[in-house]
Amino acid sequence: MARTTPRSASMRWLRALLPATPTQAAELDEVHAALIENIWQGGLWITLIGVPASLTRAFSTGWLPLYSLFLAIGLGYLALHSQRHRLSWRLKGLILNSIFWCVGMAALVSLGLLGTGLLWLLVSCMLMALIYPPRVALLGVLAAVLLMSGIGAGFSSGMLRLSFDPQHYMVTPSAWLATLLTTMAVVALVLTALVSFRQALLGMLAELQRQRDLIAQQAIHDPLTGLPNLSLATDRLDMALHAAARSQARVGLLFIDLDGFKDANDRHGHAAGDAVLKEVARRLQQALRARDTAARIGGDEFLVVLSELSDTQAATAVAEKLVQSLAAPIDTAEAQLRIGCSIGISLYPDHGDNSGLLRRRADLAMYTVKRNGKGGCALFDAAGMETNAAPRPSSPAQT
Repeated sequence: MARTTPRSASMRWLRALLPATPTQAAELDEVHAALIENIWQGGLWITLIGVPASLTRAFSTGWLPLYSLFLAIGLGYLALHSQRHRLSWRLKGLILNSIFWCVGMAALVSLGLLGTGLLWLLVSCMLMALIYPPRVALLGVLAAVLLMSGIGAGFSSGMLRLSFDPQHYMVTPSAWLATLLTTMAVVALVLTALVSFRQALLGMLAELQRQRDLIAQQAIHDPLTGLPNLSLATDRLDMALHAAARSQARVGLLFIDLDGFKDANDRHGHAAGDAVLKEVARRLQQALRARDTAARIGGDEFLVVLSELSDTQAATAVAEKLVQSLAAPIDTAEAQLRIGCSIGISLYPDHGDNSGLLRRRADLAMYTVKRNGKGGCALFDAAGMETNAAPRPSSPAQT
């Protein structure tokens, strides 16, 4: 069995949710970069406050090599701070981890458990877990544990000793003040970084949800007019049929084909054709009730689902209203166009009890209108249309 390569521990669940897009890695890099930048900014305040506070320990411990290291790291950090924007987030993360390691290990060797060395090493492990793959982070944690164990063994065996009196150190106010300030600064740094990281992740999840909603919208709606497509229209027709079966109501299906659209589209261009389709969609929605559905099913063909009709005349009245509405001129940037439409009507339960049969019979009724001169509507007639109408293949644009 193929072995799965592990990914970043903190991002594994997010990677599983995100679609495989070319921008995914860049988005994750932005999250990591924001995290590192927040930690870097927090490190500036620790340098300005924590380093001087730590140096006050010298009054109770004497000058230790640890304090020289603090000064060197602090000065180097201040020098790098103004140039940080030239550094990649990966390099800045490596610098931060190196600083945390050096400070943590040096504090453990010089102060043992009386300092904040363990805290710095924990911060380093947390940072590695957030920005590196699990194997790298695990190796870093194991290395920290081994070094801490070695230092602990050194103190336990007597190989390492404190160079100052711990009892005197414990009762010195400056030592307590330095430890308190350093601990508070580190905790504030961690909390600030985690809050920033959480906000970035929430932002990514919100964007992911927006993209999913957009994809779902595009999957069931016509991208040009915004109307439902054939799939959604069929679903709504099926729902209307189920509801009508319970309430003993009628459902009307109107099959609409625009008259002369292909000629207008060829003569005035696709921009004019798109403008016509958008205006037709607007007029359909304006003329229908909120519970009805207008859908574009391809080219210049539309479907209208009329729910909860009381009688046949209600469907015919809506169709006549739509014929009149679509016969009005349509203004486009190229010209004022007159299109018109032909509408076929089928009814549940009169002409069928399923969406496929109703659509086929509404199509046949519409074809009869086309054959008899266009610009009108007709109700499906089982006596003649089924046998007399020639098959009409669906096309992107009917004339």
